[in-house]
Amino acid sequence: MMSAPKSSASGSSTDITAGHLNHPVGRLSAMFYKDLRLTTLTLLLIAASGISSFFVLTRREDPMLTPRVAQVSTIFPGANAERVEALVTEKIERKLRDVPEIKRLMSNSRAGASFITIELMDEVTDPARIWPRVRGKVEDSISLLPKGALRPEFDEVEMSAYAWIGGLTWTDPSQPSYAVLRRLALELKDQLLTVEGTKRIDLYGDPKEEVLVELDATQMAATGITPAMIARRLSAADVKSSAGMLRSDSAETVVQFNNQFDSLEDIADAEIDTATPGYSLRLKDIATLSRGTPEPSLDKAVLDGRPTVFVGVFLRNDYRIDRWTKAIAPVLQSFSQSLPPSVKLELLMEQNGYVSQRMNSLASNMLMGIVAVTVATFLLMGWRSSLLVTATLPIASLMVLTGMRILDIPIHQMSVTGLIIALGMLIDNAIIAADEVEISLRRGFSAADAALDMVARLFAPLVASTLTTVFAFAPIALMEGPSGEFVGSIALTVIMAVTCSLFLSLTILPAMAAWLQDRVAHGTYQGERFHFFRQLWRHGIAIDWLTEAYRRSLRFIVAYPISGIALGLALPVLGFVAATQLPEQFFPPSDRDQFHIEIEMDSQASMSQTQQLVNRLDQRLKTEDRVRQTAWFFGNSVPSFYYNVITRVKNTPNYAHGVINLQGSHQIGDLIRRLQVELDHEFPEARVLVRQLEQGPPFDAPVELRIFGPDIDRLALLGEQVRLIGSKLPNVIHTKSTLSSSRPMAHIKVNAGQAGWAGLTEQEISDQLFSRLEGLQAGTIIEETEELPVRVRLAGQHNVSLDTLRESGLIASPGLTNATTTRSDTANGPVLTSVVPVSSVAEIDLSPQRAVIPRYGGVRMDEIKFYLTAGTLPATILKQLQQAMEAQGFSLPSGYRLDLGGEAKERNSAVSRLMANVSILLVGMVASMAIAQGSFRLTGMMAFVGILSIGLGMGALWCFDFSFGFMAIIGTMGLVGVAVNDSIVVASSLKANPLARQGDQEAMVETIIEVTRHVLATTVTTVAGFLPLMLGGGAFWPPLAVTIGAGVLGATLIALVFVPCAMRLIYLRP
Repeated sequence: MMSAPKSSASGSSTDITAGHLNHPVGRLSAMFYKDLRLTTLTLLLIAASGISSFFVLTRREDPMLTPRVAQVSTIFPGANAERVEALVTEKIERKLRDVPEIKRLMSNSRAGASFITIELMDEVTDPARIWPRVRGKVEDSISLLPKGALRPEFDEVEMSAYAWIGGLTWTDPSQPSYAVLRRLALELKDQLLTVEGTKRIDLYGDPKEEVLVELDATQMAATGITPAMIARRLSAADVKSSAGMLRSDSAETVVQFNNQFDSLEDIADAEIDTATPGYSLRLKDIATLSRGTPEPSLDKAVLDGRPTVFVGVFLRNDYRIDRWTKAIAPVLQSFSQSLPPSVKLELLMEQNGYVSQRMNSLASNMLMGIVAVTVATFLLMGWRSSLLVTATLPIASLMVLTGMRILDIPIHQMSVTGLIIALGMLIDNAIIAADEVEISLRRGFSAADAALDMVARLFAPLVASTLTTVFAFAPIALMEGPSGEFVGSIALTVIMAVTCSLFLSLTILPAMAAWLQDRVAHGTYQGERFHFFRQLWRHGIAIDWLTEAYRRSLRFIVAYPISGIALGLALPVLGFVAATQLPEQFFPPSDRDQFHIEIEMDSQASMSQTQQLVNRLDQRLKTEDRVRQTAWFFGNSVPSFYYNVITRVKNTPNYAHGVINLQGSHQIGDLIRRLQVELDHEFPEARVLVRQLEQGPPFDAPVELRIFGPDIDRLALLGEQVRLIGSKLPNVIHTKSTLSSSRPMAHIKVNAGQAGWAGLTEQEISDQLFSRLEGLQAGTIIEETEELPVRVRLAGQHNVSLDTLRESGLIASPGLTNATTTRSDTANGPVLTSVVPVSSVAEIDLSPQRAVIPRYGGVRMDEIKFYLTAGTLPATILKQLQQAMEAQGFSLPSGYRLDLGGEAKERNSAVSRLMANVSILLVGMVASMAIAQGSFRLTGMMAFVGILSIGLGMGALWCFDFSFGFMAIIGTMGLVGVAVNDSIVVASSLKANPLARQGDQEAMVETIIEVTRHVLATTVTTVAGFLPLMLGGGAFWPPLAVTIGAGVLGATLIALVFVPCAMRLIYLRP
């Protein structure tokens, strides 16, 4: 680098530091120097512990998020959205509000179904303790629900991806048998559950099975039997409860009925009473029984256009995914070989492949960083220092792996990236320690005393600088909620790395440095002028003319400190100015070789219409060369193939969700943008959203606005106005106002007089129509561990038009003048029944109704969603939307309020949680510097340096055209620690020199030159450590790497120019 500083002005001698040779930590370092066995055994212990931890730690692609979300689904057939809201949603929410740990309740009341999403507070770290109470509240609400509403289903949402998703596909051109696919899927599920490490298995595209009792309408009318009567009779005959126990002194015996249904024959032979008292017939005389899948089904799936039942497997958190994947391979192979020719087992997603790819990429980046650090330290400090500094990297990394094992931190992209970030930071202490030992040896100390002298002089500064880094990253480690869980392991690994580096730099490293430098210090160094290459080999680059030029520059700024302060402030001030132009982004998108497509048709569209459109769209996708595989799920969201793709939609016939696997992930953003434009043009009858996978916590639409108010019609009007304003913005591809969607609803108004004359009540009419259209539950059949429901329905009634409904017959009292009377002769005499059309007792008309009513926190709202072109920053569109709303004079009336959702809400929430502990940790950071420096003036100056470094980070982002997002915030915190560390080293060296402390300008210059080598070395190695992430880190890591890697260049200027000049003005006095 530069030649050695002049010793005459350094003000340092053996007399100055000899009094420090009894430092307790220094004596520990001397023990490592004198006892080679102690050093060897310590290193072997570190290596053994780290290597064993590497093989024991679990591995996954992304961090595990705490499952704080659950969903409650309640089916209420035949009810419109307003009735579902009033009779189901509101009553369940009222009970749930009694649980104080619930953070928010969001619900959608649709025609026939209620969906409530429950989210627990971020402070909840053990949801398993809370969910039983939440489930209990849902159970308590059952008694409040109306007749006809099914039992609510409570599902905890896993905030992680499936480890493996495969599909059993029907490959035969004949009509698919879902019953066969389902039985095979259940068999595969049973086999995979026996593999160690399997946590849970779910089926998707499983239409379920049922026993359908189809009644002949003519015979029903002839016998006077209604479907409700048959359902009640079958339910009463299917006794599955115990009758108690027989207890005696010698034994206890369970009493159980054998009247439960075990087969279709049992149901067919059930006796049904007719309208004539004392007469009955068997069910098989008036009905056809079959076993099959329910129609219409709201859960179907296809893989590459073929009917499929998917199997998704969750892995236990404490199990290594690579080992588990190897364990299931023979199970899958054996199962595949046993399949019939018409069925094939195909893979949709295997997480281990992505984990291996991600780990290999990060390991490659780490290796490149180590090589870059090695080369940089060799060029600047010579082979001995380079060997010492480079050795610190694997030793500290092994210690961190041990710490990860203790803290139960898995190996995933975040924890490994923390190690990569630490590469450029943990060697700071090592560089300073190695360089200072060499300086002590040059001053004439023995090898052991050199280690003691270094530890005594730099113990406080190194501890203070390390604590500065720890406090800088602590807010990330302490951050609660999904964002904190996602990035928290980065901070923990960095904190462990720099702490381990401090331990090594104060104990083992000085001993090793003294041992390696011993011969040089006592032999050939003094007075010898090495050849350039010998100098490079032993001590690094030394350029005399550059050193003199640097010395003259330092003399100038020390003599005129205002100029140095101005030079040091220039870059940070420019950075703060540039920060006003930085766009905001929460997390960048993922670069995975997958994307997903959501399709939403008109709210009244049937499942059949949705399937037809998806079939055409799927054929269109197959024309793309890069599309390798497609999988579509009808009526429901896709399985969690990615950690933040969660279930949002269930049992919705007009909805389909697809997973698209590609050949490579290059330029995926360009492909998605092109497909979005083309598919919008080719399929205008549906809302098609081609969506790139995102990083960070999940959200639905990138930009969301929520309007709250008392009047639902006014809410819909206001929401539509906002939607229209936003739809005109550039890069907004689709918009959606929840309350604006509607669907037709058939209204039946019963004429009480006519119905009474027919001997029918309103409830009886409702029950008869419900049995025709939906069918009635009537017991179950148990097969091994599975329970199949029995449903009673009139034959051919599942596809009914409005006119057909008007002419449907209702079984009424016999002998009516306007009824059709049927005579049925039986062995016991004639049976007379009457059938009246629905139109004779009721009027039916069609009118639009709201398709869905959303609520947030128990309050009605209209949620307006804006979907953007891939790559468009949500913050930019939100700002444009707010400006457009203001320009058009949009305002909310009294009693109404506007709230943000989407990315903005998640970002604001994450930032507020990040800053929650900053004030406390800032005090800790200042306290550590004050104790180490022994001066509040120097502490204030270091705090100001930290503020300046923020401007450097902002400027680096602006220069490299990156957005200011969450990863940039983390990078800025790391940069603060690095910048303050360098400044502490310079300030401590100036303070330790008596002449410089007295204001001697030449002594200050020589002291600065003396510390310049390790300041520049730490800078270059930090840049080198982050260079792989800058160049090959995808879209996620470069903002962080650039903030620290490029910002540290300006931090070096602050340490070597601004700090000496500021100290001369406010601290040093001539």
